[in-house]
Amino acid sequence: MLDFLYYRFTSLSLILAVFVGGMLVFQLLYYFIVYGKILFYFKQKGKQNLNATSTEQTQQGVSVIIVVSNNGEALRDSLIQVLEQDYPLFEVVVVNENSSDDTEFILYVLQANYPNLTVINLGKNDNKFERYKFSLSIGIRSAKYENVLLMNVSCLPKTYNWLTYMMSPVNENSNKKIITGISLREQSKGLPNILEKYDETTTYMNLISYTLYGNAYTSNGMNMIYNKQWLLNKQGFISQYAISCNQEDFFVHKNANKKNTAIVCNKDSFLYLPAYNSFVTFFRVKFATSLSHKMLAFKDKLLLSLNPITSFLYYIGIVLLLFFGFPWQYITISVVVKWIVQIIFYKKCMAKLDMRKNWLFAPLCEIFFFFFNFIIRLKVLFYHKREKKIKWD
Repeated sequence: MLDFLYYRFTSLSLILAVFVGGMLVFQLLYYFIVYGKILFYFKQKGKQNLNATSTEQTQQGVSVIIVVSNNGEALRDSLIQVLEQDYPLFEVVVVNENSSDDTEFILYVLQANYPNLTVINLGKNDNKFERYKFSLSIGIRSAKYENVLLMNVSCLPKTYNWLTYMMSPVNENSNKKIITGISLREQSKGLPNILEKYDETTTYMNLISYTLYGNAYTSNGMNMIYNKQWLLNKQGFISQYAISCNQEDFFVHKNANKKNTAIVCNKDSFLYLPAYNSFVTFFRVKFATSLSHKMLAFKDKLLLSLNPITSFLYYIGIVLLLFFGFPWQYITISVVVKWIVQIIFYKKCMAKLDMRKNWLFAPLCEIFFFFFNFIIRLKVLFYHKREKKIKWD
């Protein structure tokens, strides 16, 4: 029964065992050093006290910019929640891209009841630019406040303190030019939701941890604050007018640093989007994200690849060890250690992100995404022709 204790290594099995052990140690260090930064941050931050952040006299104004195109139904659900935020100085600028549904009528009615709502109606787009970035820039230039918050029309704040929390880093430190917020998908049921929530958690674990280390490499653009004048001085999104992508990856990873960037992770600051209506939609969004990540700096690509690549090599190594007759007991102990650490970190991070389900499936989801992301990257690799603009909602 304990024969495995007397196992005699061959040269090959020793090399493989050392390799697998090295990958395991790297994985454990990565979780504690990189993702551990998130848990330390939340422990130090604690629950933020709204009354202590700033007084009404010191709170800066903010313009919420929303671009819409035939989004009447989404407007009815979200815009009133935004317009009634409990914040003293804000406006909402809605850029209407020649909508043919009831969007214009809804905005007309809301504008009559909310003086802090500004509507910009655009005509047909006959230039060579992709509509979203161009329309977004028009909204930013029309904003009357020095801070602009970019959000997606499908996003919904769950509390009336959303703006207060999002603006707290700016009100506390005027040197902050980029504030990254969090936008999550609503919970749904079934296997696709388990996979999607794992992927969403992993994305934000990377984003939050690297931002805290001063390397904000990307953002999803659905809950972001920029200093308006600083943004315009940096040429804003002019370089992205011809890009069929709604994310702000290109601008953020080029201009963000430890001094000018902050992240807000309080649950009251989250925005929520509808759950994916199908797994095909999730695949399409993942493809769009990977397509935009092609523009990331090599350093950022390398950092984001370290964890999945070493994990993949770890599993390849244990398969080879089993094939060459290495005792399964040692391998089981190794896998259990890795999975326990992984599950603990995902459980804690999911709790902080208000996603308390599915953490137990993290190891299995990781293995699934080895193959899923490989397919995505193959599609990105052979992507040449110009395709229809990808929507993020």
